Amino acid sequence: MNIDKPKIKEELLENGINFKECQDIDGIIYNRKFKDITIDEENIYNQNFENCIFENVTFNNCKFENIDLLDCIFDNCDLSNSKFPESSIYRVEFNNCRILGTDFTEGYFQNVQFKNISGKYSNFSASKFRKVLFEEANLESSAFSSCTYKETRYESSNLVASEFINTKLDKVVIAYCELSGIIVNAGDLRGVQITEDEAAELVSVIGIKIIG
Repeated sequence: MNIDKPKIKEELLENGINFKECQDIDGIIYNRKFKDITIDEENIYNQNFENCIFENVTFNNCKFENIDLLDCIFDNCDLSNSKFPESSIYRVEFNNCRILGTDFTEGYFQNVQFKNISGKYSNFSASKFRKVLFEEANLESSAFSSCTYKETRYESSNLVASEFINTKLDKVVIAYCELSGIIVNAGDLRGVQITEDEAAELVSVIGIKIIG
């Protein structure tokens, strides 16, 4: 699966913690690099971020509702327990980030990579995924219920006790992942692409016993 990478300009304007001061004339936060800062209890609605890098940024109790992220990179950031509901995320990378308990519900994700993520208890319910890769991601006890997928892959990730209720997994690739205790409807597994070891795990999950 080929994922389009963020198209980042070479020169970005450094920092600035007040997002309103960073907006251009059209209200877009564009061509910015935020580094080594903590953003406390920021509430933002209907904001566009384009061509931005967030490096070693902590989002503390923030709510970013209905925002658009385009061509952005998050490196070594902590977004734990922050909220990003109803957001559109396109050509974005989350690398080495913490998203424990983060709310991404009703989001749209296209050409997005989550790599080496600590994301226990994160919530992606009712989201749409197209060309999304979760790689080396700890997603234990996370929620992916009522989601729709197209060209999505979970690789070398922890999906223990995660929920996929009312989520059809047709053509979703789940490779070399931990699946014990996963919550999924048996009928929604039709067409999922998995390894032999994961097939044995899923058989037990849906209550089938192999004899002989």
